[in-house]
Amino acid sequence: DYYPNETSGNLYRWKLAYEGPDDESFVEIDQSFVDLHMDNTNYQMTSNVKLIGDIELKHNTQFFNVRKHNLIFDGSGFTITLNYHKTNTTTATHYGLFKNQSACSWNNNANTSLTVVSSSDVGYNNVVLKNFKVFGKAAWTANNYGWITSYYFGLGSTLYLENIQVKGSNNNNTSALVGKNTSYRGVLIVRKCSFHGYIYKDGGGLLGVNTPYEGLLIMEESFSTGSADIGYVLSSQSHRGGNLVGSNTGTNSKVVIKNCYSSGYVGSQS
Repeated sequence: DYYPNETSGNLYRWKLAYEGPDDESFVEIDQSFVDLHMDNTNYQMTSNVKLIGDIELKHNTQFFNVRKHNLIFDGSGFTITLNYHKTNTTTATHYGLFKNQSACSWNNNANTSLTVVSSSDVGYNNVVLKNFKVFGKAAWTANNYGWITSYYFGLGSTLYLENIQVKGSNNNNTSALVGKNTSYRGVLIVRKCSFHGYIYKDGGGLLGVNTPYEGLLIMEESFSTGSADIGYVLSSQSHRGGNLVGSNTGTNSKVVIKNCYSSGYVGSQS
């Protein structure tokens, strides 16, 4: 990469003739846009997105579905609040803010489905998510899903996460940032991200299970202040959690972690 400081993905990569130049325009999103275009439904992200104000999502069906290579979601420093149903466990369960499985999906099922349709669905490449905060006000993550990305986000793809802060409580096999198998056999680059909350079972504060698997992981200048419950570790060696990374993070991958730390409690919560 001859442009290592290019945080928007490598816009200067070699391209095939039919690909043309990358789209550098942005769709601007605020609460009025969400109320009009994302009322209890997802947004098909075919262009770059920029937040121009804080937004609140009231349904777990409101997520961003990546539908094109080389896309950027720039939160401009604003906050995304997840204020789902407080008592209904089905509608309060969070399956990730971003999904990326529809580059090659059987019957196009990944276009609208809330959960993973197939582990073989391929994602779009070179996706950048940056500059926003997430507050899980009335929501909790589903098993294997992250606050930011879904389970099996971007099979074989490159994902950049930069300057993202998350407050919430994680579930089994989950992490603050990414769902299980995010960038599976791909590249995951994380810079200047943080998590503040509770970590359960096999989960990790920033990264979870197999993120990535047989790929490349680079994590820099990131931290966690959450507490990790390792009570399961003490009773069974099959469960492993951590304040920065979770069980099997970076399995069979090249891993580079620099200037990262955790100040949270690690131990049994009982």
